[in-house]
Amino acid sequence: MTADTIESLVSECNIDHSVKPSEVYHGGTANGRKRLRKFVEEILPDYDKARSKPDRDGSSRLSSYLHFGFLAPLEIALAVQAADAPQESKDAYLEELIVRRELSYNMTRHNPKYDSLDALPAWVHKTMREHADDERQFNYSLEQLEAGETHDELWNAAQREMVETGEMHNYVRMLWGKNVIAWSPSHEVAFETLVHLNNKYCLDGRNPNSYAGILWCFGKHDRPWMERDVFGQIRYMTSGSTGKKFDSKKYIEWTKGL
Repeated sequence: MTADTIESLVSECNIDHSVKPSEVYHGGTANGRKRLRKFVEEILPDYDKARSKPDRDGSSRLSSYLHFGFLAPLEIALAVQAADAPQESKDAYLEELIVRRELSYNMTRHNPKYDSLDALPAWVHKTMREHADDERQFNYSLEQLEAGETHDELWNAAQREMVETGEMHNYVRMLWGKNVIAWSPSHEVAFETLVHLNNKYCLDGRNPNSYAGILWCFGKHDRPWMERDVFGQIRYMTSGSTGKKFDSKKYIEWTKGL
């Protein structure tokens, strides 16, 4: 099948054609295995520390290959187990690949409300009700968020990475979700915004992991934390504290060059 044939077939699909193909990540099993080799040989040895550094190529970036079925989790797990890497790095990755992934898949399989706030536990609904009318310091429209036009340069960088590449580093992805909650007129609007942006731009959007990750931002698979405005007892994250844990300036500059 030629590139022209593929382009012609894609043009007939009922999808949002305003979203351009990623120039960084490419589909197919061959590309997935190429990335897997790079991961186990170059990244996995330091994965336990590197995975939380968005300024580095320190994560697997295999989620889209799993989502589209180009790679099976068993193939990845066996490659990780056979790799020449410290056991703590192997354990850290396998916990994400197997335990957390299965947790997400089980949630979407057994909870018919997985794609709504109704999937959240009772304590989250209670705290959201109690803080529904809290004043928001910032209130951005969907259009402003989609364009990455906020006061927060780190958040804008995460949004830019997602739009331009189809991926977002998991560490800033958590912050990305938390800030949309802080900047939306209601928790319901925040959830709708996150699902829309994630599913529109992320190569691994519409995946059980995506829904579980978004719901985690609202307290799913988490516990109550200290009370705060807007969030109530939902875990809170700030760009200031998050950006100190890695070279955020380097990450921001990298996204500007995409």
